[in-house]
Amino acid sequence: MDEFKDSTDVGFLLEGSDLHINKTSVNVISIKRPIYTQHEFDLNHGGNYIKKSWKRKFMSKVRSTKKEYVNKQGMKRCIREKLPFISIMMKYKWREWLLADFIAGLIVGIMHIPQSMAYAHLAGLKPIYGLYGSFFPVIVYFFFGTSRHISIGTIAIISLLTGKFLEKSLLDFPIKIANNSLTFLANENISFLSSNDSLRLSQETSKITELLKANRVAGFAFLVGVVQLIMGIFNLGFLTKYLSDPLISGFTVGASMHVFTSQIKYCFGLNIPKQFGVFNIAKTYFYIAKNLPKTNIPTLVLTVVVIIVLFVTKEWINPRVVKKIRVPIPMELIVVIIGTVVSKYLLLNENHKVRIVGEISQGLPAPSLPDLNNFSMYVADIFITAIIAFSVGISLAKLFSKKHGYEIDTNQELIAYGIMNFVASFFLCYPSASSLSRSAVQESVGGKTQLTSLVSSFLLLFVLLFIGPVFHTLPNCILSAIIIVALKGMFMQFAELKELWLFSIWDFSTWVVAFLGTAFIDVEYGLMIGIGFSILMIMLRTQNPKSHILGQIKGTDLYKNVEVYNEFMESNCNCHFTCEEIDGIKIFRYEGSLYYACSDNFKSSLYNKISYNPRLIKLRILKLERKLKKLKQHNNNFENSPFFEEKTQLETELEKLKHPIIHHLIIDCSTWGYIDYVGVKTLNQVIEEYKSINITVLLANPKTDVRATIFRNDASSIIDDRIIFVSVHDAVINSVYERKMENVNSNGTYHNSEPNDEC
Repeated sequence: MDEFKDSTDVGFLLEGSDLHINKTSVNVISIKRPIYTQHEFDLNHGGNYIKKSWKRKFMSKVRSTKKEYVNKQGMKRCIREKLPFISIMMKYKWREWLLADFIAGLIVGIMHIPQSMAYAHLAGLKPIYGLYGSFFPVIVYFFFGTSRHISIGTIAIISLLTGKFLEKSLLDFPIKIANNSLTFLANENISFLSSNDSLRLSQETSKITELLKANRVAGFAFLVGVVQLIMGIFNLGFLTKYLSDPLISGFTVGASMHVFTSQIKYCFGLNIPKQFGVFNIAKTYFYIAKNLPKTNIPTLVLTVVVIIVLFVTKEWINPRVVKKIRVPIPMELIVVIIGTVVSKYLLLNENHKVRIVGEISQGLPAPSLPDLNNFSMYVADIFITAIIAFSVGISLAKLFSKKHGYEIDTNQELIAYGIMNFVASFFLCYPSASSLSRSAVQESVGGKTQLTSLVSSFLLLFVLLFIGPVFHTLPNCILSAIIIVALKGMFMQFAELKELWLFSIWDFSTWVVAFLGTAFIDVEYGLMIGIGFSILMIMLRTQNPKSHILGQIKGTDLYKNVEVYNEFMESNCNCHFTCEEIDGIKIFRYEGSLYYACSDNFKSSLYNKISYNPRLIKLRILKLERKLKKLKQHNNNFENSPFFEEKTQLETELEKLKHPIIHHLIIDCSTWGYIDYVGVKTLNQVIEEYKSINITVLLANPKTDVRATIFRNDASSIIDDRIIFVSVHDAVINSVYERKMENVNSNGTYHNSEPNDEC
């Protein structure tokens, strides 16, 4: 690729008497300088093109990297970049921050306990696996993450995606469960003659089922981590920029509909089959309605009471409490404890068939290899989960970094997420990400760094080692109620629709399509539909950019959209300036880049805006010439011929077409971000076509990369240095000057019909 390199250090372009500032009621600047083509400007003020081969660029990059890192200071810098906690702890203000981080860690840890149990329930796992997922990933992120305020662990959207994956994988489980159950029983030498055989077999099969499910989602986390790690290593964090905020918002709200729907059956105590595929939400509500007479009343009552208590606490009590003591009431943990105690002593499961979470193992799991069998059919699920987990996390990280004035590294965050999920997968964890609710609380109660996360992890470790089994009588419906209330913030994103509608129909459409695709088709399809629609919107907007004819603000070197500024000036009586087109000159601005997809649009916009289509004009000229030729063949004496008047009209029209009113067309290239091979060919074609009808095309203010592409490898045969100017004003002055010189050469004098001083 060509590069633009300064060859001289010229300082200011305008010096000495060339710059005059007149003190009047309005500050006026008067500039006197030569008219510059781009080539002349580069010769005088630097800017020579230097062509570098890919090999040369690669070696230059290697040398710069070697110079930067292959030394003692460079190695230290590299270590600090890859282990950000070192820099954070080196700058840690122990006296000011330690107590704040400790208190914030305790509060966030208390939030972790009920939420992680609830989200594991959402993922189709036992609550203990949610506690694992809020312990191991948090510790790993402490060492590799660059954000100081996000709270890592289980979250609703990733738990839903994990649950969706697990539901698909369950189709493989029956054979595996049977085989493993028999193996287990054989190894234990259990007698089939025992009176407790049936109960023992059921219990052991349930244990093996849960272990198989945990290993399966651990394999899922392993591959999600690998994808994120590879993306981070190859600096692919920029890809998430294509997931716009409206797309992510619409998708998460649509996914929240799935989360909400999945918990309804637990709230009513119903046993209905899980629905898969397209329109599964509608199918689920059909079965719920069909089974409503079978509702477990104690379960429903308990759910309603918990939802009311949680909602009232979140919406009315906590906002007032936080103002006084800055610490919200951990009502989720309170209802979990109370629900566990009530369920245990009132025997809700035995007497009222209220479903409980069941046995919870104690301690930490031993590291083991995750199940990586038959994952080829789940590639889409892996990539979607990896990208969504990171996108949600990076948006929160950017929010808090901007608020507190520190930098985050997008690619290092990807690496941190990848290592976090990769390592956690060996401890039966499913994919983790950052939680909006916990992160907001962590920041609001004064958390300063990820030391907060270590404190919360130690609290979870205490629960895992000593308290976990106590929660075995916790009703499932309480976990469902916690999830439903937590979704309130997600559903509040519906309020964005009004703002998006007023701001941009494109963003509004992206939000709606992502939501509808996710909610009414399925989560995986919804995201792909949203991404596809976003790409389509980008294509439509880049293929059909706006274009304008520019006019001169009289007495200045400024050129603006004629339609917009004339409309303003007509409505503003106090305006003393006018925006006028210059006689004989058309100035065309195309508000997008010129590449293969929009080359046709560029030409059609140009022809329509200036009302001069060279192809049609040439065809008209040929047609008129043929007519005149026929008239001459049949009528030798035109003066007495009835066709004399027709001949005169044809000749007059032909003369106008061959010598158009417009003598110069200036294309403002300042908005072009890039141009490709097809764009250069299109530009060549336009210049050649207008040249054939005596209109000179000039280019104004193309960017360095655009110029480099135009002149690369002699790709352009028509465009040369003499038609490229540093600004629109330079091109206009040059056009006026050329026209006057033509008049001098043709008439001996020139007519001062063109704007002189005004330009």
